[in-house]
Amino acid sequence: PGCLVGGSGVMEPRETSSTSCSPIFTPNAVYENISVGRFNGQDEIRGTLDVFFGPEVKVEFEILHLVSDGAIVCVERIVHFETAGGKIDLPAMAIFEVNEAGKITAWRDYFDRRQAGLE
Repeated sequence: PGCLVGGSGVMEPRETSSTSCSPIFTPNAVYENISVGRFNGQDEIRGTLDVFFGPEVKVEFEILHLVSDGAIVCVERIVHFETAGGKIDLPAMAIFEVNEAGKITAWRDYFDRRQAGLE
């Protein structure tokens, strides 16, 4: 998959490689997946996204609420995962911090590990 774009509440993959996402992050960006771990820099972030959104996974993001205040953007969503093993509908919350150029400097993601099938 890769960078995600969308409208009307559903986001779908636009590119076939997460490499295309690197430009939206600053080189020293931090992705903190609260249920999994902390990932520093574009390479670690890309590697993590590849695990969650690999080519064998169909993913749709249903945006429930999106709010911003200055450099902070909050997105409540349901992530619909589909693999050969089944489907998961995962409620999640993300908080992004962006710089003046619109690039992500920090991303914190919150979801229940059990609902995600990680426990």
